[in-house]
Amino acid sequence: MDARLIRHIDDPFDGAMNMAIDQALAESVDQGAAACLRLYRWKSPTLSLGYFQQYDDRQQHPWSADLPIVRRSSGGGAIVHDAELTYSLSIATPKSRHGADLTIYATVHNAIMETIAAIAMQTARRFADSGWLPLAADDAFLCFERRTDEDLVVSGYKIAGSAQRRVGRAILQHGSILLQTSPAAPMLPGLQCVSGKSCDPAQFADHLTATLSKALDADTSPAELSAAETTRAAEIAAARFSSPAWTHRR
Repeated sequence: MDARLIRHIDDPFDGAMNMAIDQALAESVDQGAAACLRLYRWKSPTLSLGYFQQYDDRQQHPWSADLPIVRRSSGGGAIVHDAELTYSLSIATPKSRHGADLTIYATVHNAIMETIAAIAMQTARRFADSGWLPLAADDAFLCFERRTDEDLVVSGYKIAGSAQRRVGRAILQHGSILLQTSPAAPMLPGLQCVSGKSCDPAQFADHLTATLSKALDADTSPAELSAAETTRAAEIAAARFSSPAWTHRR
């Protein structure tokens, strides 16, 4: 399988453009473009709400009160995008397939587990296999205080979680890997804290790319957004992710 690798680690975008680029890439894949792995960070610390969350619920988390906010098109809890690495994978699936694709979840999270073992020398496990009990209710405001079976935990703490949505015949899966502790979410220890090992985002991205490319049997080549994708992402950001009507829709 041919796949593109797009990195926005050293040249990050704001929240609206990050979400819009993921959407534009998924639309490209739906229209026949090659699969795309994107690894990115955020221009400034940002709080992203899950699609179904109430905007006013952000008052539950005063530590992030001053952060800019964006609403994702995927579900789940709120994420403080600061001391972490975000990824998205847009990949085509058979037209007959509907709903979540657990194989993609497993493939990506296995690659993240291998990368954690190589970078931090700690053992990550799926929450379903961990034997730990949830630290908070399923409706906790923050994503990293929730637990689902596919989430990755290290020493009892959630380190990585993902969400999916379908865009035509494409699956868009994006997720966050918590590398360090953010001042805007001091209750969440990152991988560096629980492992005692330095976790450089670029190094983590390099290893994850190689591991995931092998798992997907993908010939992954560095690439940039096409002109059409750049234009489409700007359109999506203006119409949806930068719009107060979208952000405050719930």
